[in-house]
Amino acid sequence: MNAPTRHTRFDALGTYVFLAVRRPVALRGAERVARRVLADVDATCSRFRADSDLSMANRHAGSWVDVDPLLVAALEVACDAARRTGGLVNPLLGRQLVQLGYDRDFDQLRDCAEQVTIPWPEPGPDTDAWREIAIDPAGAVRVPADTALDLGSVGKAWAADLVAVGIEQELGEPAVVSLG
Repeated sequence: MNAPTRHTRFDALGTYVFLAVRRPVALRGAERVARRVLADVDATCSRFRADSDLSMANRHAGSWVDVDPLLVAALEVACDAARRTGGLVNPLLGRQLVQLGYDRDFDQLRDCAEQVTIPWPEPGPDTDAWREIAIDPAGAVRVPADTALDLGSVGKAWAADLVAVGIEQELGEPAVVSLG
């Protein structure tokens, strides 16, 4: 007799999602919550979706943009990480990543058949430019002009926490969540 499954793995946000719960009966509901939360995060915070709030904020860098509260929360976490690391974790590396060729999801990059030589990117934003990110908790952000957001690994860690909290709130179950 096989033991009931208490974990699963699926793809989201351009990476894998590992999800584990204590009780096997909770796995299906936990995965449902995880997929819903991650779909919301992707729709709001993805640099690879032209329709995301993050992409809209990048297109209008230098101006205030009304955004979903999810992006406000993600930016608060990203700016806190920048503060705590003295700017080593910088949420304004979007333009440099595009210049390095990371301008689409990893799955699309893997499908490229040609070998590409990529020049070193132009110098990035002033290392303290992240301090100029303005956040209105009511639902607006202002990205400094001539910069672009990329939430990177901080965004994935935040999203994993968001999923775990969502599962706890909705199902009353603890969960372990790993994104990439």
